[in-house]
Amino acid sequence: MDRESWIVIGVGVTLLGILLPFNLYLMNSNAKTLKDHFNQLINRLEARMTLLEQSQQAAVARLEQNQHAVARLEQSQQAAVAQLEDRIDRLEQSQQRATEKMERSLETQRQELQAIGERTARIEGALTGPWDARNGERMPSARLSHES
Repeated sequence: MDRESWIVIGVGVTLLGILLPFNLYLMNSNAKTLKDHFNQLINRLEARMTLLEQSQQAAVARLEQNQHAVARLEQSQQAAVAQLEDRIDRLEQSQQRATEKMERSLETQRQELQAIGERTARIEGALTGPWDARNGERMPSARLSHES
């Protein structure tokens, strides 16, 4: 080999000696940068997952509170319906008693009015002659028919 070939080989080896470590350094630097970016991405994903889990737990807690509230409302509604039904029953019983009392009172008043009508007819009959209580007219008396 001649001298020029050795110079080319020497320059090539020197360049390899310089460029190879520099290239390895750049590759290592790029790998480290990629690794740092990847770690940052993983950290952000973990933080997001933590936030999502907390949000999910809060949503579950709200749902459970809502379910408890709905259960309390249903119980309250059932109690209100039971009270309303009880009040309706008491009102119906009270109405029934009042109706029966009014019917008895009306019957008593009807009997009293009938008795008053009969007494009035007897008094009228005693004063003017016989009285027909059914239609409120005087019946022809025997005295009047004899005089005619």
